[in-house]
Amino acid sequence: MSRRAVLIVDDSMEVGRVLREGLAILGADLDVLVVPSAEEAMVEASSRTIDLLVVDIRLPGMSGFELVSRLKRKNAVLKFILITGMADPELKKQAMDAGASFFLRKPISLDVFIDAVSQCLGLGITQVQNSEEAQPQPPSDGIGQLIADLRKELDAIAVVLLDLRGQLVLKAGEPPVAGFEEL
Repeated sequence: MSRRAVLIVDDSMEVGRVLREGLAILGADLDVLVVPSAEEAMVEASSRTIDLLVVDIRLPGMSGFELVSRLKRKNAVLKFILITGMADPELKKQAMDAGASFFLRKPISLDVFIDAVSQCLGLGITQVQNSEEAQPQPPSDGIGQLIADLRKELDAIAVVLLDLRGQLVLKAGEPPVAGFEEL
């Protein structure tokens, strides 16, 4: 089987790197590229076949919806996952109407993200949230694996990673405080 190409488009390179590192948990033969804009994604997609597009809805310049629309004209079977930090309840409907395989809100649970990618690519690999012992995981030195390992080692409900502004970048598990992201 040839390498599968996953293109992550998010203007927060921190989020993009965390998602890329998280995919290392799959242990699959993936070529994961992270770009900060829809325009750069268009350039990348013109020079290679993209098997899965993971795109933030709100981007500088062209939106994630517009990017998906343009790329679907060239590749009608393109699978994509839309992500957002916006709270607008209409976005999920718009994403599903646009043909998204999954719609994920930030902060993205790494377990859910990995499951979504695995399903989109037909890898047959899933992470079972709250039962890591039942799921063998390949060794990885990526940040996503470190966060998951730390949560397991501490027997914690959740481990969160914040950026310098206090914004949630990554979480493993679910924080027990409702609305944690807004604190």
